[in-house]
Amino acid sequence: MLLADGSGKISHVVLALEGVMGVGRHEVAVPYSEMQITPAEEGALLIHLPWTETQLRSVPAYDPANPATLGLSGPSDPEPSVEAP
Repeated sequence: MLLADGSGKISHVVLALEGVMGVGRHEVAVPYSEMQITPAEEGALLIHLPWTETQLRSVPAYDPANPATLGLSGPSDPEPSVEAP
């Protein structure tokens, strides 16, 4: 899901982190500006995030009624990035 700011520009992307067999689903809103998107083969996109899956799971779940859940920013200590095809 894409979230826009007051001017209509994409501000955040809501990512769903799946659990085992659908149990434990965790949605987080990550700032669009933190995503590195590059073209890949056959029109696909490669998305690099500056967080590990563990870091993303530790962030409070996205709640549309709570703007504080949009506060995710890059990690203070660098760790390997998560890649999504």
